[in-house]
Amino acid sequence: MKDFFKKKILQLLDHSIVAVFAIGLLSLYTIIIFNLSFLNPISKAIEEFSMTDEYFQMLPEKDCHNITIVDLSPLESRSEIAMAVEQIESCNPTVIGLDCVFRQKKDTIGDEMLREVASQYDNIVFAVMLSDEHNNASGYNVASRSFFADELPIHEGITNMPRNLYGGIKRKLRLGWNVLGEKKLSVVGEVVNTYVGKELVNVDMEDLDINFSPTRFDVIKPAEILQNRDKIEGRIVMFGTMTDETDMHYTPLGKIPGIILLAYSVQTILEHSEIIHLPFVINLIITLLIVVFTDILLSRYKKMAKRLKYKALKHFVISPYIINFFIFVWIALLLWFSFIVFCFNNIALNIGWAIAAIAFIASAHLVRYDIIYYYDLLKQKRRRNNQ
Repeated sequence: MKDFFKKKILQLLDHSIVAVFAIGLLSLYTIIIFNLSFLNPISKAIEEFSMTDEYFQMLPEKDCHNITIVDLSPLESRSEIAMAVEQIESCNPTVIGLDCVFRQKKDTIGDEMLREVASQYDNIVFAVMLSDEHNNASGYNVASRSFFADELPIHEGITNMPRNLYGGIKRKLRLGWNVLGEKKLSVVGEVVNTYVGKELVNVDMEDLDINFSPTRFDVIKPAEILQNRDKIEGRIVMFGTMTDETDMHYTPLGKIPGIILLAYSVQTILEHSEIIHLPFVINLIITLLIVVFTDILLSRYKKMAKRLKYKALKHFVISPYIINFFIFVWIALLLWFSFIVFCFNNIALNIGWAIAAIAFIASAHLVRYDIIYYYDLLKQKRRRNNQ
């Protein structure tokens, strides 16, 4: 019995060594790709890729019943915007997130109407825009606010979408900002806190991993506000442009307006559905276990094939074509497993490295054989020298 367990432990150790070699070879090639200038397009594609992007594409679209978007695009003046807000308020929304900054005064009538709206209703969250050119290590030091912000006790939130989070594709939202040495909430955080009536979001929270599970938000044109009272009453209304090219962002769902991205962020917080990314060490352990188990399966399969009676059948079942087919099926099963975990727990299993490492198992075996071969040669040489 003792010899049996010892044999099994040595076999497991052997498979583990192969897995380490496979991961090592993958890491070596990855380092090469990221450090050769002519391979920059490939390295950029790898940096931008995430398995969750594929998962989102596979999920069915669902309806959202607590967030409505009013398209600000057709409105050309501040007076029109103020009247639209008045109409929205007449439909009794819980909170309005206004993704528009009214910097300096422009026209007397429109400015006065906006000031009146801001003073009359306390459920409006106004946007604050930080200037990118003033960004430094300690945080932004210039903020553009609505012209009446210093005069009235209004709710405000930062509306910026950081460009340094996950490169060009937005997957995260910053909840807390540093402005002139003072911490401020994002507009999403302010909207959520106003909606639930308590501090669900605070400035010390980490960046939000947005859940982009395809959602159908009700979108209303300004001229249709009063006809859609049932889609506004008791809801969160996000009021912003749907067509401004400067406010379009690349996301796992493609290019979408900033106001839609903010709606996804609000929904993520309210549904407690933030995407969970496992720490690097845990991902590394999962990768190692998957590669080890894959090598064990391949070893068992080849041993079983060698017991076959007919030589032609034996050569057929261990041919690269059949083995590659089974590896393909195995990878598909791993992807489905990670997809199911994602659907039920919002956990993003980073098995991309494991799948890539599986392709290096054969090479890892060759490296192992070479090491054993040269080690045996070295031992034989030492014996001859000692004799």
